[in-house]
Amino acid sequence: MKPLNIKFLLLFLNKTLKIKYDLKSRGATLILIIITLYGLLGTVYSIASSLLLNNIKLSEETNTHQTVQEVLQKYTKIADDLSYTNIAWSKWDDTYKFIHSPEKKYIEDNLNPEVFANWNFDLAILVNRNGEDVFSLEVDKPSYKKLSIPTLLKNQIYPENILIHYPNIGKNVTGIIALPKGIMLISSLPILNTKGQGSSRGALVFGRYVQKSEIVKRISGSDLLTMSISVYSIDDPQISSDFEEARLALSDKKSIVVRNLNEQKIAGYTWLKDIYGKPTLLVRVEKDREIYLQGKNNLHYLSISLTIVGLIFGITAQLVLQQLITFQIKRRESEARYCIVVGQAAESIFLVDAETKCFVEANAAFEKLLGYSIKEILRLSINDIAVEDSESSDQYLSDIAGKVKHFSAEKQYRDCNGYLVDVEVNVNLISYAGKQVFCHVVRNITERKRADAVMRETEQRLAWQANHDSLTGLVNRRKFEQ
Repeated sequence: MKPLNIKFLLLFLNKTLKIKYDLKSRGATLILIIITLYGLLGTVYSIASSLLLNNIKLSEETNTHQTVQEVLQKYTKIADDLSYTNIAWSKWDDTYKFIHSPEKKYIEDNLNPEVFANWNFDLAILVNRNGEDVFSLEVDKPSYKKLSIPTLLKNQIYPENILIHYPNIGKNVTGIIALPKGIMLISSLPILNTKGQGSSRGALVFGRYVQKSEIVKRISGSDLLTMSISVYSIDDPQISSDFEEARLALSDKKSIVVRNLNEQKIAGYTWLKDIYGKPTLLVRVEKDREIYLQGKNNLHYLSISLTIVGLIFGITAQLVLQQLITFQIKRRESEARYCIVVGQAAESIFLVDAETKCFVEANAAFEKLLGYSIKEILRLSINDIAVEDSESSDQYLSDIAGKVKHFSAEKQYRDCNGYLVDVEVNVNLISYAGKQVFCHVVRNITERKRADAVMRETEQRLAWQANHDSLTGLVNRRKFEQ
């Protein structure tokens, strides 16, 4: 077997083994694509979930913060009922006269235990403009028993205290105050005449003990079904751990703290201050984590969507990969068959790059035709071997690349020693190794050309001899007669 044929056979076997290797590695390639795809989808999911959870956290905190602010606004109105009651006495001519000239009858008629019970207050203090206690009484409503006002409150009745000091007419004090017996609602108004004119003659203070449950009810309003409110005293020894953490986190600059209790609940904490601005009660507003749960559902749908997209893309990638591998296998098989066929062909066959006009491939017959080795051929272009000028060579190649598609002619090539070789050339434009090449099939017609030349010469000699005398060279009688 010729060395070149052995070379092409080895090339074919090598490509065949490579094709088999591609078939075996197809599964590994597919697995790698799937892993890469799901790694990318996992990264997308992680980024999206992180952004979504951050937005959810911010929305939850903002929503809870707003709810706590609404609770604080409602808290400021819990003493309104007591203030309205106070107005009936503080802006009354009888009270205005009594504070100037105290009479027992006023007390018996207007501030007896039954009145306390009917108007729902537990304590009343009347103070003149000098800060002197004109009348003070606390009533135990269930028993109608008269009691002295708490010492802690009594110590706060002095001229400079905000309960009785009114630099401006119309100023009032409402809120809560912590007493040993419990939390008391306080309403303090200046004593004026019925028309609300003239200077204040003192202050009227009404107080009513209030349970924490009542505070909860008042500040909950109609939102009781969507949130839960808990109230603790600021110094309650039985306070729960989450209240303790909130108490430590609260400050004048940060009056609201938001904490996640669990997967289902979120809570906002704040404190309620007394009439002196001192924190007295801790409030927890507990709400369902609707935003968070909705966000988790959205993340669940996102993961399902990404999984479906991954499956669809994976299946599509597998089909495309299958087609690509099949195409590559067929192309390599075709190239391998081409190499064997070309290598064993009797005619000279070579490929020329359509752009550079350089040799791409050549068979053994072409090497033998011109006497070049394959390495030397691959360093040449078509213009290096064509006897015709480069413009003519480029012209027929351009015609093939355009509309002609096929070219056939007789040409002359120059071999490695400079001798001319007559050839018959057939050229086609084909695709090879992913690019366009001109396939030349060349037949050596040098001997035929020589034989034709000899034949023409013989015919010419015989024709001359038939019409001329061989001795004199003159036309003979037959030619002469013609």
